[in-house]
Amino acid sequence: MKQEISFFWKRRITFAASLFFACRYLTLIGNVPVIFQVFSYWSPEGRLVFSCRLLQRYHQLMSMTIQTLVGIILITRTYALYERSRRVLALMCLTACYVIVFGCWSVMRTASTGDNPPALPDMTRCDGRIEDAVGRRYGAAWVGVVVFDTEILLLTMWKSVKLSRIGGGRLVRVLLRDGCIYYVILTVANMSQILTFLYAPPLLKGLSTTFVNVISVIVISRAMMNLQNPKCLKNTGYLDTLPGLGTFDESEIYLSEID
Repeated sequence: MKQEISFFWKRRITFAASLFFACRYLTLIGNVPVIFQVFSYWSPEGRLVFSCRLLQRYHQLMSMTIQTLVGIILITRTYALYERSRRVLALMCLTACYVIVFGCWSVMRTASTGDNPPALPDMTRCDGRIEDAVGRRYGAAWVGVVVFDTEILLLTMWKSVKLSRIGGGRLVRVLLRDGCIYYVILTVANMSQILTFLYAPPLLKGLSTTFVNVISVIVISRAMMNLQNPKCLKNTGYLDTLPGLGTFDESEIYLSEID
């Protein structure tokens, strides 16, 4: 919390800072209805079943929103690392659009076809069963997230290796370290999510959705704070120069051009 205040709250609000706040606090506040959904008493009465369905749909859409924000942060970070290369930006955006469109299709198709089973008459909580066909679609959507994360990791590693040859210094090590840590943690979490959608019983499918969202935000927030730490710029002449990416003023950092 101390680093968050020093690196974000006490400095001017930039595009990167706005993404940081949106991602971090949407996850915190946005999970309140999810807690209500999980721990409240739900009778089989029609009106309450309808409210339960709305909360389930909200949970799915909020999950997509959080993953989209995380993806935008990763795209912005990699875009700056590649010195605003439009080709790299186009590649990342194309992959991200595929993942988002397929995710929306998975959620909306479930809503339109009525694949959700009727509520159990003896249920005293919101019925979260997901049928096998729906679980396969959700699992395929999360595979897209893994593909996107893999693309970001490969782009980060490729550029970090190139920068290390010309003296990228501590910044390069931070980028490579955070990229690898992010990928390993999120891939393990996403694979657990995919496996539950494919093989778990209906009541347990998607059980780790909230956990995956929270761990995604924790890891990407940590990576953003590491980039704003002046220590990672010490003894290095390179910093990404995308306007609004950092939270430091120009007088606080040393920039140099790299051919």
